[in-house]
Amino acid sequence: MLGPCLLPDTLEPSIWYTVFLPAERVLCEQIDGSRASVGQDQRNHHADVHIIPRRRGGPRNGVAFYRILEPLGGQIASNDGVARCVAVLAAGIFAVSSAACANSAVRVPAAAAHSYDGPLYVSGAAAAHPDTGAAGLVVDCRSWGGGGFKSAEIYVDGATADSPDQALEVARHEGTFGGVQDGLQVAKKEDDRVLYVLEVQGVVKQAVIVHNGPATEGAGGPGWYVESWASCDYSEFPRSFTDSIGLQIWTNSAGDPVPTTTIESWRGPEHCSWQSMTFLELGKAVYVRDPQPDLAKYFAHPYQPHAELPGNAVDTGFRRDGQRLWLSQDEQLAYVGTRSDVEAWPRTIKPLLCA
Repeated sequence: MLGPCLLPDTLEPSIWYTVFLPAERVLCEQIDGSRASVGQDQRNHHADVHIIPRRRGGPRNGVAFYRILEPLGGQIASNDGVARCVAVLAAGIFAVSSAACANSAVRVPAAAAHSYDGPLYVSGAAAAHPDTGAAGLVVDCRSWGGGGFKSAEIYVDGATADSPDQALEVARHEGTFGGVQDGLQVAKKEDDRVLYVLEVQGVVKQAVIVHNGPATEGAGGPGWYVESWASCDYSEFPRSFTDSIGLQIWTNSAGDPVPTTTIESWRGPEHCSWQSMTFLELGKAVYVRDPQPDLAKYFAHPYQPHAELPGNAVDTGFRRDGQRLWLSQDEQLAYVGTRSDVEAWPRTIKPLLCA
């Protein structure tokens, strides 16, 4: 049977959901695919759970964010509207069934500026990146990001849809793929597959391929679903997108964007009241701007809004919005700003988590 289906007029990238639980727990899925239960204080009949946009690459250096999965034996509602329908399977496990939300307004993508002549299906073994299928052949990256590929002959992982555009909408609601969610354009159509892309200055940086194929009854039966997807590193995406998800991109001294696998920073999540904090990840180190007072135990040094730049500070060569980045000799402090006015950001000394 189906749970309630209430669709919002617009789907925000990060909203609060209220979960009503006949059962005792909600499962969350870490961005890297592992699973962990929500804290004991949320194992109640009613719990508020925040959905965070998935960050490519997963949590690193002890900084982990979560997204909600379906509750075991529950139903999902939201004060901002619900972007999912819930179907109960015989095994007692819930699966997203957004295909039941046929009354949802489906966005019709425009045609891409450039068409694509390559294949829309290749086996994992034949793909440039085996985990991304044919989508990995479409993108042109300076730095690789990530992706996914549904290689099973019968689709079981989500909900099918009645059209390619609707499948893309369902996948957005399910959180199937990361990267840009709105504004993807059609670059190629076949009878049973359609390619959607994001072009940046005429170069494809993200690709999503939907397929019309067989699926289990629990998924809604045969229909359209996202089969493969791939993206470049977010440093190659438009700044309007990275700014919208709170991701801050740095450049080198020549002004070229630096891959997020080298350096990235992002604003803290609002549901932990950390939005005034900024996290800076550089290699294996995580530095934090303006940490909350109750987090002092996570740092060996205090944050300084105005500090003197040491003469032996090491210039990393990284820049962002007119600010430069130096490190102390022992790498326990990051100095951000100009030579005449820097902030001192302390390095974490143990994992700092927000779930």
